[in-house]
Amino acid sequence: MIYKFRIKTLLENLTKQEYSLAMKELPALIGMHSKSFNRLINIKIEENYEPSSDVMVKLASFFNVTVDKLYTTPPNPISIDDIFISSENSAAENLSLIH
Repeated sequence: MIYKFRIKTLLENLTKQEYSLAMKELPALIGMHSKSFNRLINIKIEENYEPSSDVMVKLASFFNVTVDKLYTTPPNPISIDDIFISSENSAAENLSLIH
């Protein structure tokens, strides 16, 4: 089974005592109910559920990683070049140069 987020793996890398404490206290610290937190750590890669950015930032901080490291398959990065390309394509579409 492939999970959408690496949170479960990161939790499993903690010591047994840290893991138990994290599973008990972490949901409240990030503003979630324990049921919602369990859903989050067990969500499959094909599911559409996305937690709030606030939750992801707090989890990244807890694990001392960047937010993209919480994802099994991180979202594709976007650069300023992508914006220029998108803008040029929009202009070309408006002029009926591409379909």
